[in-house]
Amino acid sequence: MSHRLVELDGRTVTLTDPERRLPGDSAPTRLDIAAYYMKVAPRIVPFLRGRPTSTVFWPDESTQEFRFARTASPGCPGRFATYRLASFGRSQLERYLTVPDGGALEALVDHGCLSFHPWSSTAAAPLQPTQMVFNLDPELIAFREVRVAALMLRDLLGACGLSAWVKTSGGRGLHVLVPLSGTVSYADTRVAADTMVRRVIRREPTLFSRDPRRAKRRGRILIDTSRNERGATLIAPYAVATSGLVSALLEWHELERPIYPEDLDMARVVAREHADLSNQAGFFAAEQSLERVLRRRRSRSSPLDGRACAQPRAQWLVGDTPAVVADQAAG
Repeated sequence: MSHRLVELDGRTVTLTDPERRLPGDSAPTRLDIAAYYMKVAPRIVPFLRGRPTSTVFWPDESTQEFRFARTASPGCPGRFATYRLASFGRSQLERYLTVPDGGALEALVDHGCLSFHPWSSTAAAPLQPTQMVFNLDPELIAFREVRVAALMLRDLLGACGLSAWVKTSGGRGLHVLVPLSGTVSYADTRVAADTMVRRVIRREPTLFSRDPRRAKRRGRILIDTSRNERGATLIAPYAVATSGLVSALLEWHELERPIYPEDLDMARVVAREHADLSNQAGFFAAEQSLERVLRRRRSRSSPLDGRACAQPRAQWLVGDTPAVVADQAAG
């Protein structure tokens, strides 16, 4: 492991192993990725600030395996900002990273963090998500069909009065995000998401699947709502994935023409700053309610359905309330 002084964005910083590459001959180096994060810090930090954040570390040099750290690892330096939260089903507090500013982002990147996966809720209100998430994961199907699927989901959400945003997943899929006011539970968010998925599948049963088994959904797109659970994470907009691609926030009109995940490399994402900041501002301003979807769902549910939907909420609250938030420490 070597350390070197390098020039990044007009500043001299110390970087560990700057020439090391992600797997692949033309993959970016640690220097490339550090320079990228410094340039997009104003865009990515708002999606991380105040949220428990899991991280993906660079692959082990001998095994080439990436390490996913759900909480702050035991060797995590004390200077990093953390929150202490109770995990679901456990009484003890665990230490979760957060990324309050560009300086913390830079330090975590040098510590070996490649990618950032925040919760959908904040540490201050861990039981109330501020977004509803749909993960479109294709299996042996062209990306143009994924674009069509995302546009269809956007239109169905719009018919329910909900505005949605879209980003690439860092792989072959897309994530559709619906910003929320932060006043609804995870349980109700999952119910609303599942309600929308049923409508989508009824409209195009040959395009979508809810079966996570790859062999059972070849030629279709998994529309996954499991990220709408407390403690579930999603790669942040602008974060670099293990593929070396960026999870890029898009504008909907971009999906109406040929565009592919590999088109959104780090250089192209950096160049999108003006459009991205405008798109991002709209996302954070759109605090929306799910009441319309939930009201229609309740009106069509049988008493048995109602009990089934209420049960997860009770489970979330067993030994785990919003009061679990403790001190934010910067070391």
